[in-house]
Amino acid sequence: MQGESGAGKSTVLRTAAEESGMRVVTVPVNAAEQPLPGSGIAILAAALRVVGDGTLAARIEDLDLDDPDVLDPLTQSFLGFVLRRLTGGRVRFAVSVAALDPDGPFGGTTTIDLQRLDPAESMRAAFEISPGLDPAAARLVAAGAVGHLLTLEQVIGTLGERQRIGRASLPHPLRSTEAMDAFASAKLHGLSEEALTILRTLAVAPRSSFLPLLAGYATMGEELAELEARDLVSRVGSHLRIRDPRIRSSIHGAMSAGERAALHVQMMRACEDADPALSLWHSTFAGHREDAAHRLIAHACALVDEGTRRGWSRRRRSRSSRCAPETSAARRWPRRSCSRGSTTSRCAGSPSAAPAPTPGPGTGRPPR
Repeated sequence: MQGESGAGKSTVLRTAAEESGMRVVTVPVNAAEQPLPGSGIAILAAALRVVGDGTLAARIEDLDLDDPDVLDPLTQSFLGFVLRRLTGGRVRFAVSVAALDPDGPFGGTTTIDLQRLDPAESMRAAFEISPGLDPAAARLVAAGAVGHLLTLEQVIGTLGERQRIGRASLPHPLRSTEAMDAFASAKLHGLSEEALTILRTLAVAPRSSFLPLLAGYATMGEELAELEARDLVSRVGSHLRIRDPRIRSSIHGAMSAGERAALHVQMMRACEDADPALSLWHSTFAGHREDAAHRLIAHACALVDEGTRRGWSRRRRSRSSRCAPETSAARRWPRRSCSRGSTTSRCAGSPSAAPAPTPGPGTGRPPR
């Protein structure tokens, strides 16, 4: 069975063992013994003796592990050989790996490929893990876990009771978990300190304006090229964002509150000219503007109005025969959209509302 970390391999194996009605022996992998040739074979032989297959265990123990002509030093090669031929008898093997190489030692074996959960499956899993979970909270944790069952379970475990039932807001980004940190550690391995510094800056916001970052970091171009090549960062117009929310949560959670506040102040000042709306958004975390929330709502209303006008304009061009009633509706909509500003402000802190939109490039547009 193959699937990336957090895909649910352990859950599937545990469920299969519980429902099989057979005696099950788990043989864990010890990463510290990986460099030792044949280290796993002795463990495998011991496990076979536990389940009563002494003949096969004896044959395994009799192998000359020091003779490369008899057996490749990697236990995987031997185990793959056994799996391809052991189709009968009382013993069944289930092996869990992150990924299978078709030409590798397990090539040709029967394989179950665990894919990420899609959004609807993630939502259903969230409700199964935590019955009574607020639907809005379920959507947020499902998005933050990006289809990984283990991460989903751990993220839900970080929620308080009031957050679960929709009476308290959820942090954004979500609190990091052990699975998130392990995933991020593997993905960030080998990055330079300069690249990590850029990621820390990006982690404090869903999106960050490119030009202020370019001015603030001397090696921004080179580091960004590496981050994009490793699929850690993507560009959205003139903005940058960390691609995987698990990595953003891990980096964000590893910083102290003081470090995060300092980065907000840094970006607030850096964006004053290039992206005033984004500067305003950062100021809300630095405590520098008391009117920031109302001004952000005004930016959001302006964006809705602009999008509405553009949408009606496209419709008028494509449906000239219905131009008059649509134009009338278009005139009414800006007032309706701005009248929702009070509703937006009331909902901003509620657990069922999404986090305040992050302003976009220059014009104060939040990301979509």
